Amino acid sequence: MKYQNFTYKDHINKEHHISAQKKKYGGNTGIHFHEFFEIEIAIDGTGACMINGNEYAMKRGTGYILTPADFHYLSGKENLMLYNVMFDESIVNKQLLVKLFENEKNRYFSFDENEIKEITFLCEALIKERNEEKEHVSFAVTNLLELIIIFILRKIGSNESKNGRNSLVMNNVLRYIYTHLRENPTLAQMAAMCNYSPNYFSRLFRENTGKKYTDFLNSLKINTAKRLLSSSEISVKEIAQECGYSSVSNFYRVFKEETGIAPLNFRRSKNDYEK
Repeated sequence: MKYQNFTYKDHINKEHHISAQKKKYGGNTGIHFHEFFEIEIAIDGTGACMINGNEYAMKRGTGYILTPADFHYLSGKENLMLYNVMFDESIVNKQLLVKLFENEKNRYFSFDENEIKEITFLCEALIKERNEEKEHVSFAVTNLLELIIIFILRKIGSNESKNGRNSLVMNNVLRYIYTHLRENPTLAQMAAMCNYSPNYFSRLFRENTGKKYTDFLNSLKINTAKRLLSSSEISVKEIAQECGYSSVSNFYRVFKEETGIAPLNFRRSKNDYEK
């Protein structure tokens, strides 16, 4: 499958920051990233999806919620009908978005019939408000979208943040790291964004995450690289770029230090295991 990067300008109206629709899907999207957040919920038909290397069935009541740090593909088989919502981070409460990143292993969900009725009501209301653009539409759209996100978070479970008095600051930091991983944000840049000294920020970050900043960032990069190596045919060079490495040689070195194996050998071992 060919790697793609779905950009903001091609999928979301710049003025409204959100797209909401009900659509029938067939075919295969190919593996791709988004520059935005996406929710898709199946209401009829069948299909399949892959999220960060894990494959799931798509049928009535199943779906997923994705951040810019995730990659996936969608395959429609028998008249797959979906609610599709795409939005950028400016339209949603920032602390709510952090909860999505805290649930990085729980992107996929499955609703029962009663829950399907509730989420259908919310999605239909969102689509109507977004398309009709009545008075106070921006408030209505934001509130409905946040209700949908909360509904999903309650289904997949939400980890409580360990942050203390600086919880809001650290929530914003983690959200920024996840959404700008490819830009390789440095400790100094993050400290400056928070108006903290590098030393104070470094100590605060470790207190809240249990890891040094560089260790946290490297771990996030390598985990993303492992997912791409095992679930796609993207070249090692492209993977290195997507994970924020300035050179392939540096990526090879760090990957081997973290995993004990070279990237291509890691890919071969995963492919051999699946045969």
